Amino acid sequence: MTSYLSKQSVFRERLLNGEELIGMFVKTPNHMMVEVMGNTELDFLVLDQEHSPFDLFALDTCLLAGRSADMPMMVRIQQNTGTGMLYPLDCGATGVIVPHVATPEKAKEIARAADTEKETVDLPVRSAQAGMVREKCMNISINQILKMLLLRK
Repeated sequence: MTSYLSKQSVFRERLLNGEELIGMFVKTPNHMMVEVMGNTELDFLVLDQEHSPFDLFALDTCLLAGRSADMPMMVRIQQNTGTGMLYPLDCGATGVIVPHVATPEKAKEIARAADTEKETVDLPVRSAQAGMVREKCMNISINQILKMLLLRK
């Protein structure tokens, strides 16, 4: 029997190993578009909440469509605050891209907020994989969340 490694399960490792990955920014908040792109050979998708009209409902349904296609889903958030990343992570985003990080202090603030989020995941949210035992949920959330900062000079 051949074991299958999902795109989701190996994405973080591939990214951290410096593999060349091909992804696409999604600027149209439509779950059907994400579903179609999720069934391609792309390695990941980025929902661009910063420069596109993604409201919370569209973000949620697009993340769900991506997860159903086993596509790693990043979200470039609107604001470079810790609270700006909570909703995408709760909805099951693989990670967030935080824009406009100009100082080391801001980078530390964002990193602390993301670490706090990982500790507070509760079972009803999609990122916790509702229905699983809590220890397994926390292990998945802590080990798979990615944080990326867009550094500006």
